[in-house]
Amino acid sequence: RGAISVTSVVGRGSTFRVYLPVAVAAVTERKQAPRAASAIAGRSVLIVDDEDTVLDVSRRGLEDAGFTVFAASSGKQAVELFRAHHAEIGLVILDMTMPRMSGEETYRALKEVRDDVRVVISSGYSRDDAAQRFDPDSIEDFLQKPYRAAELAKLVARILSPSDAAEAPRPSDFQI
Repeated sequence: RGAISVTSVVGRGSTFRVYLPVAVAAVTERKQAPRAASAIAGRSVLIVDDEDTVLDVSRRGLEDAGFTVFAASSGKQAVELFRAHHAEIGLVILDMTMPRMSGEETYRALKEVRDDVRVVISSGYSRDDAAQRFDPDSIEDFLQKPYRAAELAKLVARILSPSDAAEAPRPSDFQI
């Protein structure tokens, strides 16, 4: 129910005209349904990434999914936040490569604060690179960049779900 018209003239270029039908129904503003209360709604997540865009998109996506989010743009800031809120934070999303304090150094410092810290490694590098740098048995999962906020929220919900027992097997695709 539309059309495209193309006119080309050698040496002058091409003109594209796109014709679309007029909307018949009035456009209505989509209202956001109120969030349903859930057992995971109060859980806190610490996101650690040196890229502001990743922090912003991740924070918004997780907050929209009902999580409380702490965000750190460096390893040092992450360790300080974790020291202050370690009892609240159920999961850390940790960038593998950051300047000054790497993901590995940050991970070790977080483990000194609370040995049972749950961590998902996030990186533009491959899962194999992460498996070489981190003990696969101590990491919850790996999140390949770029990722969508909805993908992150789904992963966090799965890890922090009340049915997630301590003895539950970890994802087999993170093993070396």
